[in-house]
Amino acid sequence: MFLTTVFRHSFTLKDPAEVTHLIGSLMCDDGAAVYLNGREVHRRNLPAGKLKPSTPAVQSIAGKLETTYAPLMIERNLLKRGKNTIAVRVHQANANSRDLAFDFELRSVSERVAKLMIRQLPVDRPAPAKAPVRARPARSFSHLSDGDIQYVGP
Repeated sequence: MFLTTVFRHSFTLKDPAEVTHLIGSLMCDDGAAVYLNGREVHRRNLPAGKLKPSTPAVQSIAGKLETTYAPLMIERNLLKRGKNTIAVRVHQANANSRDLAFDFELRSVSERVAKLMIRQLPVDRPAPAKAPVRARPARSFSHLSDGDIQYVGP
């Protein structure tokens, strides 16, 4: 088994200005670093400082922690028009580990869609309330997928 494994996914974004922020969810065994367009945006169970392919995770993850998701938020200023790449580098605690687990989800929030959905909620609705958000399928990666927004109310 390797100490480090890298997963990459590219997507196309027509207009980065439509995205207010990105929300992610990461599950990994044992540690991971998340990169957007080459810049590190999140780290889980990894030491501080520069990461190398030979850097082990801080500790071995076992039991329920192997399937625990950690939320993360990514600022939109790293997005660019056209091709964007998200990469996750998963690090094992030791090279003899026999398992590797990884799952990652990234969603975007669009101010335009959020305002539309909030306007559809009744004003007298008690806070907090959730409104469903769904994007239309597109030929390329859609910058908004299924999710919820939270209406906090006045």
